[in-house]
Amino acid sequence: MTTNSFILICALFYLGHCSEKDHEPPRGLQLILGTKSNPHLVDTLVMANLGYWQMKVSPGVWYLQLAPGRSSELYAFREGGDGSQEKHLSKLITINDLRGKVVHLEVVKKKGMEHEKLLISSDDDNYSQRKVSSCYIGL
Repeated sequence: MTTNSFILICALFYLGHCSEKDHEPPRGLQLILGTKSNPHLVDTLVMANLGYWQMKVSPGVWYLQLAPGRSSELYAFREGGDGSQEKHLSKLITINDLRGKVVHLEVVKKKGMEHEKLLISSDDDNYSQRKVSSCYIGL
C-alpha cells in the first residue's frame, strides 16, 4: 500500500482599489506590507486603471503602509466612512482564511501637499533644475 502525499501550494492575494476623493487614482503610489519587526516584506504600486493594486500574502497579521519617500511624504490613509477625516500612516490587516482579501483604500494628501505631484517626470522643469543644481554642488 502506497501513500500519496499532496502538497497544496496556494498563493493568496491581498488586492483592491485605491482612490483619492474627487481625484484620479493616485497612480504610482507605493504600498508596502510587512510585520512590526520587518515592515517591508512585499510591495506594490497603485495602477492608473481604477487604482488597482495587489500583493501576494499568506494568512496572518500584517501592517499595510505607504512606502517611505514620496508616497508617505504626500499621502496618508483616510479612515472612517462616517465623514471623519482621521488620517493614519499604517493599517492593521488580518488575513484569516484562504480566500484572500479585496479592499478599498482611500488616501488623502497631507496638509500643504495638496498641489504636489506624486510622480515627477524627467521633463519636469523643477526636476531638471534640481538635478542640474545637485551636479554643480558636487564639483
